[in-house]
Amino acid sequence: MNQQLRFILFVVISVVILGTWSAFFGPKPTPPGEQAVATDTRTGAAATAVTAVTGSAPAVVPTPPSTDAAAGAAVPAAPVEPEPPLATTRIETPLWTAEFSSQGGALRSFVLAGDKQRAHLSQKGSPQTQLVHPAPGQPLPLSVDVAGATGQTLFNVSEPAPGRLVYQRRVGDTLVTKTFSYDRDSYALRLDVEARRDNGAAVEGVAKLAYPAWESAPGTSGLFGGGEVHQGTCYRAGERSMETRPYRKDAADTLQLDGAAFASLDEKYFVAALAPREGSLPAVCTVATPGDNKLEAALTLPLAAQDGASRAGFDLYLGPKSVERLAQWGHGAEVSIYDGSIAKVGKLLVPVLKAFHAFSGNWGVAIILLTILVKLITFPLAQKQMVSMEKMRLVGPKLEEVKRRYESDPQRMNVETMRIYQEEGINPIGCAVPMLVQMPIWWALYSSLQNSFELYNEPFFGWVRDLTAADPFYVLPVLMTASMLVTQILTPQSAQAQQMKAMTYGMPVFFGFLMASLPAGLVLYIFVNNLLSIAHSAWFRRRARGAGPQTA
Repeated sequence: MNQQLRFILFVVISVVILGTWSAFFGPKPTPPGEQAVATDTRTGAAATAVTAVTGSAPAVVPTPPSTDAAAGAAVPAAPVEPEPPLATTRIETPLWTAEFSSQGGALRSFVLAGDKQRAHLSQKGSPQTQLVHPAPGQPLPLSVDVAGATGQTLFNVSEPAPGRLVYQRRVGDTLVTKTFSYDRDSYALRLDVEARRDNGAAVEGVAKLAYPAWESAPGTSGLFGGGEVHQGTCYRAGERSMETRPYRKDAADTLQLDGAAFASLDEKYFVAALAPREGSLPAVCTVATPGDNKLEAALTLPLAAQDGASRAGFDLYLGPKSVERLAQWGHGAEVSIYDGSIAKVGKLLVPVLKAFHAFSGNWGVAIILLTILVKLITFPLAQKQMVSMEKMRLVGPKLEEVKRRYESDPQRMNVETMRIYQEEGINPIGCAVPMLVQMPIWWALYSSLQNSFELYNEPFFGWVRDLTAADPFYVLPVLMTASMLVTQILTPQSAQAQQMKAMTYGMPVFFGFLMASLPAGLVLYIFVNNLLSIAHSAWFRRRARGAGPQTA
């Protein structure tokens, strides 16, 4: 059972328990990718480019527009260009190492540098994060279909220069050029596509930039494990339309969105995003799921005629889902961090966690401080819950008498039960309110632990090396289960609830099993919340013994 399903099951069962509680104790009915070194003149650092070439590549010399063409004379046919060799160019920066292929002038590998950019540190070996996962037969990411050139076209590659890589290939009478630009200290890249005809005529049509992936990528584990791609998305300014991964091999679908702000392939903590250059013509985003666990996000731009050539410009981002990095890149890409209505609470949650982290220097401590804050906010509700449950315990004999007397008349039994609740000032579903308030916090924290790069690979202490991964030794799930059991014991129980001991003691064990593979940060939150509930319950009991439940 994968992590998301376990969490969803945990939430669903919680809701079912709330419903069951209401059904038993409330009025009826109650709903529930070889080496040449170029020096970067801007930084003085060396940018390494490795090019493996088979054979020799002829130089590409653009043919200027014939002056005879303007006079109406026939233009000689362009010479047939020999097919270039397959070549690989390697570019290395402090943040990432990329391998580009002359096939399609596209990306063969893109590996992020740094310990934090590794796969979960709790995993054995902890490989670096790879953002290229094409399936056999798929074109490579960042291939472009334009003016007859495709992802299978072999390009000539120029000598790499600092911050720049150029691919060219003549297709018929048209010279197609792809220019990649990059900054050594950024995850952002630029791609300029140009199509220039020998006669100077404009090239009509579009440039389609594709980023395909294969969901069963080598080196990943589990349905949502490792750095596995799990969804393609299209974004329009101010809103989001999403095509999720296919769960069946025969699932085939295509999503198309006009006027797109950007397209992306989302992983848990990383994203590959494609956006139109500012000032470009309207873009069309497509996400295709052709089956066999294949996925492709693409962005299509109309070619714009300028200075005797037709051009399209793309902005690219390949890196972590960091709010600061994505905001710096622009295009409103921060929205890719949060998915779903309730998960958007994470937009409020992560800044609070950041504030606590700035104070404590540890994200685990920040989660503990968040738990205390939420507990303080919900204290009045929890207090009312305990008062109500204590009253229900005291009126248990009356409820039992009503049940015995009107056993054959359920409607009258319900009326009399409600009357007793009203007379005693008991809210039979009040006990569920604090848990219902906690559920959006659980979901928002779970979403943040699943998407926010700020929390990714951050340790708590000791054996907990990554709060976004499961506890490798199950210590926190065991402690959480024990704390849930103690909480159940200390919570005032009515006579009817005491009859349901299998549920009272069995459900914490079942929840502990579900939480064993969920992020340690979420389990930590629930465990600390339980400890605070135990302290509250013990305080309430002492106070209730001295002053009585009515004044507690």
